[in-house]
Amino acid sequence: MKFFHTPDVVTCSLLWKEWSTSFPNDPLVLMAKESMSKYSRQDWLDMVEEAYSLNKYLSTLIEENIPIEDPRAEKGFDLFAEHYIKWFFPIDDKYIYKLAQETQLNKKYAIFFENQAKGLGRYLPRLIVYYAPKLKDNGSLIEAWVKSKK
Repeated sequence: MKFFHTPDVVTCSLLWKEWSTSFPNDPLVLMAKESMSKYSRQDWLDMVEEAYSLNKYLSTLIEENIPIEDPRAEKGFDLFAEHYIKWFFPIDDKYIYKLAQETQLNKKYAIFFENQAKGLGRYLPRLIVYYAPKLKDNGSLIEAWVKSKK
């Protein structure tokens, strides 16, 4: 019997590498590759700084036990979605639901988010499921990008 070891430290780049090599023709992978290919060193630094700020905000929500229905939690969701959209690709409700599911089912995703902020591995999926309908219309942005590449 083979046992799988999941590392205690899971980085964004590890998750990206696994996703992009497992699904190299996924339109979202292709969009992210296109976006990232244009980044300067400063862009990468800015993206990381923004991610730290986002995680600090989400961590505060968790520490203060803010319910997901609270407007401050909605702002956290908006910041999370805006980070993805700004740096990688437009996300829609289907994508964000998959991310919530991965966070609950894939130990690496859970570890990644938990390492960003204690409790985030449990809080984020609930936040996503509650606010995902806000992104429903973004699917057309993804479809437009795919059509533009044909």
